[in-house]
Amino acid sequence: MSLNQKWVIEKRDADGRLDFSKPQPEDIFGIEAITGCTEDHMVRVIYRRLPNVVLDGRNIPHWPALVDGSFYARKKTW
Repeated sequence: MSLNQKWVIEKRDADGRLDFSKPQPEDIFGIEAITGCTEDHMVRVIYRRLPNVVLDGRNIPHWPALVDGSFYARKKTW
């Protein structure tokens, strides 16, 4: 990933619309969920909550869903 690309974590409902109910991604992943985070940051947060989870580098947009099923990451170029 280039230096100006990071992952933004969003909460979406079943129809794909943004969902503003609690918890929000920033409640769990910190401000980096909004300002952009790296894969390493996501892994640290996920392992803190789910120490036995296997993250093999595939399906990165769906990693946040392991913490909350409505979370989704998308790559953002700043």
